[in-house]
Amino acid sequence: MKKIFEKITKNIIKKTGGISILVIIAFELLFLGFILLKSFSQPAFIESYTASEIFRINNPEFNTEGNNIIFDKTVKEGVFNSNMFMVPSGAYNYYVSYESAVSDEKDFTKSPGEFSVVSDHHEIETNVSRFNDGNNLIHGRFWVPVFSSCNDLRFSVTYNESGTLIIKEIKVEECKKYRFVRVVAFAFLFFIFDFFMVLFCTDVYVKVSKSFLVIIMIIFAASIPFLDDSLFKGHDLYFHFKRIVALSKELEYGQFPVRISTELNNGYGYVNSLYYCDLLLYIPAIMYNCAVPLIKCYELYVIMINVITCITSYLCVSKLTDNRNIRLLGVAFYVLGTYRLVNINIRAAVGEYTAMCFLPLIVMGLYNILVKEKSFFRDWLPFSLGIAGIIMSHTLTVLMVGINIVILCIIILPKVLKLSKIAALFKGTLTGIMLSAWFLIPFMDSMNNQTVKLQDCGEVIMLDKSAVSVISFLKIFSSGYGSHFFMVIGLSFMVGLLFIIYCLYTQNKSDDIGSEERININIQRILFFITIINLLFVSKYFPWNRIQNFLGLERIGYQIGNLQFVWRFLTIVSVTVPVVLVIAMDYIYKNKKKIYGISFAVIAYSILLSCGYLYYDQSTKAIMAYWNNIEANANSDNLYFLENSEFEITHISKCFVKEGNAVVNDYVKEKGVASVNVKNNSVIDSVEITMPIFAYNNYHIYDLSNVPVVTELPYSMDENGCIKVSLPPAFDGRIEICYVEPFLWRVAELISLVTLIIILFIWIKRGKSKIEKL
Repeated sequence: MKKIFEKITKNIIKKTGGISILVIIAFELLFLGFILLKSFSQPAFIESYTASEIFRINNPEFNTEGNNIIFDKTVKEGVFNSNMFMVPSGAYNYYVSYESAVSDEKDFTKSPGEFSVVSDHHEIETNVSRFNDGNNLIHGRFWVPVFSSCNDLRFSVTYNESGTLIIKEIKVEECKKYRFVRVVAFAFLFFIFDFFMVLFCTDVYVKVSKSFLVIIMIIFAASIPFLDDSLFKGHDLYFHFKRIVALSKELEYGQFPVRISTELNNGYGYVNSLYYCDLLLYIPAIMYNCAVPLIKCYELYVIMINVITCITSYLCVSKLTDNRNIRLLGVAFYVLGTYRLVNINIRAAVGEYTAMCFLPLIVMGLYNILVKEKSFFRDWLPFSLGIAGIIMSHTLTVLMVGINIVILCIIILPKVLKLSKIAALFKGTLTGIMLSAWFLIPFMDSMNNQTVKLQDCGEVIMLDKSAVSVISFLKIFSSGYGSHFFMVIGLSFMVGLLFIIYCLYTQNKSDDIGSEERININIQRILFFITIINLLFVSKYFPWNRIQNFLGLERIGYQIGNLQFVWRFLTIVSVTVPVVLVIAMDYIYKNKKKIYGISFAVIAYSILLSCGYLYYDQSTKAIMAYWNNIEANANSDNLYFLENSEFEITHISKCFVKEGNAVVNDYVKEKGVASVNVKNNSVIDSVEITMPIFAYNNYHIYDLSNVPVVTELPYSMDENGCIKVSLPPAFDGRIEICYVEPFLWRVAELISLVTLIIILFIWIKRGKSKIEKL
């Protein structure tokens, strides 16, 4: 390593501008060393302010009570700023203790106002936190830019003349983890800057694959909307923001893997993670715990998915052609495909576009299994990884992929009915299931043993309503905004299909085709047929309503409706068309060289044009999203509510005495664990207490009244789906409610971990044996 570094350094010095580059790099290293030293040496900033001292000078008319300030009917609606205070650059948590009374019921949907941090002369980023009746402490964050030691920060309270608001104390605490995040970010930016500076601005020869540079350009093109400090408001964006924040809190509380979000819905809880796997979202959740702004966490996640998608799609198309340019065209065609960009930018469909990065692995694995006479570990492993990836990203994509694999197997049934093929498919599928067992077993256990609204046969979703007319999805441009103007296959796919059809037609008239090329042509025909079937699924010509009625609207027909939108099948089209196009372009390159150049140019231009139009339309008409009010959006959807639960009951987080005579007080919930003091005033009758927690399976209730002897108490579900616990006569003590994973789920996690270790062991061992042979 030392010799390589010396060689590069000498090479840089010899070339034009070499000394300047070394000076720049030396300056960067000194800068990184300086901020790293500063990160270690300076203590974290912590400061507490009493409300009266920080607000009173600017607002002498405030009513005060000791160190508290009071907003009531004597204070007019408006924005009130505190005295100025100063903090150095960095990320900060603020905590505001308060009391509010808009209504007598402590309804958390009722709020007398909001709290934020503002600056007169600096562009700081901050949360806007909402005071509400259901809590007495709010937590938010603000970020002071690097090199901006703000001396003009103020606390800002917006009072809306609703009820009484008493602010007690404000605490500001630096998040020290962010110092290291900032060092890593600077190091990465310097590395990128230096790499491209040496590559393009000097005579230094750096051996870099052109394919690598083109892949970087494709990633950049797919990530353009996520290189800014704000986002366009995708349809599901806020829902996935909530998932990231909820995951970050549970990881911070020590729950791993996360099964339940204990703080969502005003502390009633939500089991989204049991039904909708969050594995890759752990990455932005961990970043959020390191005080990276939420929008940046999401943007980095999208860029990461774009990188993975480029890698998997390149590996896939490399099986189909030796031509580097055609491989790169196939990658660009898939990564910048209209429907994929719609999923990322307009729908913000995190599950779907995450699953799409694993689809090329499934195609690659099926190619290896079905084309090769004998399949080995390296052949069916991509299929396993692809299956596990989509299971852990989006369960509806699993259903669509399963349908299409069945269609494929029926088409090539004689080919599949070979022991070697069946064995490889079985090993690949089983390995994929074992890798995702940590999610699948809890998922199936929950589906079988607790009924949520998703399973409740309420209103049936009739899929014909989401079917697309032919004239709609054959439009060449997708709108970058709205709800009904984006379901098109796009210009690039239209052009690609024209070249595919041309090749299919001319191949029938050609006899001069080798055996290997004949295999690719057969694959092309099969996947083209599957593409047409999936386009039929999307169109109004497919009789979805009749099929659902035939299968029973209270049985399978209802479950099919959980697909929600039939245009989801464009996900399959988005991966089959690029594969077929790569095979078609390889055929044109080998047999129709006169039109190869113009074909390549037309397809490349159509990709850029359709991608560019979508970005242009989005930038001029779409609504911007600013996620700065986490507390105000701390509820979930209701898909995984228990069947008799309604969101309205979560407005008030309070324990109730259902039967008997008891006193209940000091209910608290900290780090996902709830506890409450209960005194049964009767020495004869038991008492029933309802807790403000949804009665999902696997909660445990412990009697702490005789510590260190802790006993477990049984519980049931009340009419609203909340936990109901019965306590014996004369009970006087504290009970604790916490969520505990069953032993079976821990076994499933062990299965997945052992499977992953075995795969890595075999992979590393095979890699070492290859190196030794070389």
